[in-house]
Amino acid sequence: MIENRLTLARLDSQPAQFQFESIELREMVELSWRGCQDKAAARKPTFENAVPDDLFCSADRNALAIVFVNLLENAVEYANDSGRIEVAARKSDGVVEIEVTNTGCQLTEEQVPHVFDRFWRADPSRKDASLHVGLGLALVHRIITALGGKVVAGASNGEFTISIRLPIMPCQVGVA
Repeated sequence: MIENRLTLARLDSQPAQFQFESIELREMVELSWRGCQDKAAARKPTFENAVPDDLFCSADRNALAIVFVNLLENAVEYANDSGRIEVAARKSDGVVEIEVTNTGCQLTEEQVPHVFDRFWRADPSRKDASLHVGLGLALVHRIITALGGKVVAGASNGEFTISIRLPIMPCQVGVA
């Protein structure tokens, strides 16, 4: 939580300084998932990394790692017991489209637009509220936007999906 707050504060106070490089997305997802496996063990979700082996994007490695760790930790936290978490990606029209989906979503249509709001929680009475204060997805949104991409959330049929669009090549405009 503290690291998320510091990263958000840095991104808000100064232009982001990214080191763009070619990143193999499947490998990035695997590494990020390894960091979530202990947390996932109790919930026993099925995890599928459906990202093709040969799919790359140009991004800052550290920033993208923060994005994937936050997305996967969020998916583990909110997936139903023995549910499913899937990461899929594809290249389309000069962008890489990435989707992180988990089952067990209980968000309403009215709640979905708020998932990127800082400190917003669908159910503030949850017993773990001190550990999760609603910064993870706000940070994901801020980083993806600073990288020149777009991120949206959706919920349908008991599934929650975060969809990201990142340019294949780094954005040439200033990132703020």
